Amino acid sequence: MAGKSFEYTKVLQGLALVGGSDFESWKHLCAKSGNIRKAALEDIDNPLQLIELMERKNLLSENDVSMLVSIMQELGRIEQSNKLVEYEKKWALTKETQTTKYNDLLTKFDHSLNDSEVQQLKFLCRNYPGFTPDKRATMQTSLEIFDHLERAIVLDENETSVLKDLMKQIGRLELAKDVETYEEKYQGKSGLIDAQQEGLEDLREEFDVVVKYIGRNWRQLARRLRVTEADIDCIMVKHPNNLREQSRESLKIWQINNRSAATKAALISALRKCEFNYIADVMEKKITE
Repeated sequence: MAGKSFEYTKVLQGLALVGGSDFESWKHLCAKSGNIRKAALEDIDNPLQLIELMERKNLLSENDVSMLVSIMQELGRIEQSNKLVEYEKKWALTKETQTTKYNDLLTKFDHSLNDSEVQQLKFLCRNYPGFTPDKRATMQTSLEIFDHLERAIVLDENETSVLKDLMKQIGRLELAKDVETYEEKYQGKSGLIDAQQEGLEDLREEFDVVVKYIGRNWRQLARRLRVTEADIDCIMVKHPNNLREQSRESLKIWQINNRSAATKAALISALRKCEFNYIADVMEKKITE
């Protein structure tokens, strides 16, 4: 059975033939919404480019195709609209559904974690904003810890990577798996496997090599790969105690930002420009094996 990402991509591909005045009207409606500047639309010359722009602006995702449905209806594109509505009924999620499942996940964790594990969580979170010694001393349950992580803006229903990381660090791998299942279903995240369905190169082995050897130097490589300082800061806040997750997150951001240009050759070139020749050599050896 085809999965969510496959069906999402398939229904979007069906919009590739929208052209002429309908395509121009589509661009106009995007600009009219106020979410996309007209200047950003000037270089868009086909529907698939426009779809990717809408995704980058968070106007479209696997979980929310409502804006695209409205646009197709306004254009009189009944066939495309109906297919989007069919996808929406089967796959897209309401905000209320996701919020409920997110809260259910946190409640399950609270019931599953013992006092020793709660103490471990407090210790692991000590570098997050607001987790002062006095504040940590008042936290008695994991729900209180999760609440403070939300206040630190590193955890919410659309960003649960820190929760998954914490569960792995305290050895609760089955709970980390629960987070992964939630992400796949309610955030549309399934790592690089989904990326491959979108035509991106499979770089899992190459990322593993970098993560294994890069250590604290990941920021130098990230800057060479043009990951922004804002993203680097965000990565460090999300994973303050885990260099491996920091480096892997930066590589994922690079791949998402550069899409088809994010290749093995480009990564090796960046490593050599940073003089991380040993890592590049290991990577090239693995590629040729």
